[in-house]
Amino acid sequence: MNTTQYIVKNNHTLGFIVSEMEMQILAGNPLLGGHCWMDGTAAYLKNDIRQATKADFIKFRVMIPPNFA
Repeated sequence: MNTTQYIVKNNHTLGFIVSEMEMQILAGNPLLGGHCWMDGTAAYLKNDIRQATKADFIKFRVMIPPNFA
């Protein structure tokens, strides 16, 4: 069972939840103000995020995890 929650922050950063206010960055669009994956983690607010979809992984050119629901 997968407990990892993949999220998109402000439509410019893809990642997954590490703690209540912190996300691990997988990819970001710097032209839209996104975070760089080399930065590691970023803070987020509940109002700024949504659940990631398969289309988001394609958009950010990140391989879809095999356990992604």
